Amino acid sequence: MRQDQLERLQQLQEKLVDVYLDEADPENWPGVGTMGAQLTKQERGDRYWEKKNAVATVMLVHETNKLIANDKPALGRDPYTDGELDRQIQGAEKRASQLLDKVRQDTSRAGFLKRAAGDS
Repeated sequence: MRQDQLERLQQLQEKLVDVYLDEADPENWPGVGTMGAQLTKQERGDRYWEKKNAVATVMLVHETNKLIANDKPALGRDPYTDGELDRQIQGAEKRASQLLDKVRQDTSRAGFLKRAAGDS
């Protein structure tokens, strides 16, 4: 990883941690100070969404940290060499393409009719 990329990742991580601290703070959630039974349906949904958002943000922080560390303890494995990384990327692209093909097939009219008839 180039030094400029590492610096950008570190800046991104700091920004993400700031966002997470705001999102995870219960004082910032909808319906603060209201007991659960008194929350409206909208407030409960918004509150749940805020929690999910905070979890997603902290996962981004975690993944960014793994990229910055790029070592065995952080990754849980030996870091990829350039060639290995290229193969991993190609494999991920292939799996993504296969998944998209499956989604397209399953959302087609023929796929719908097949499922509706009980054929898996």
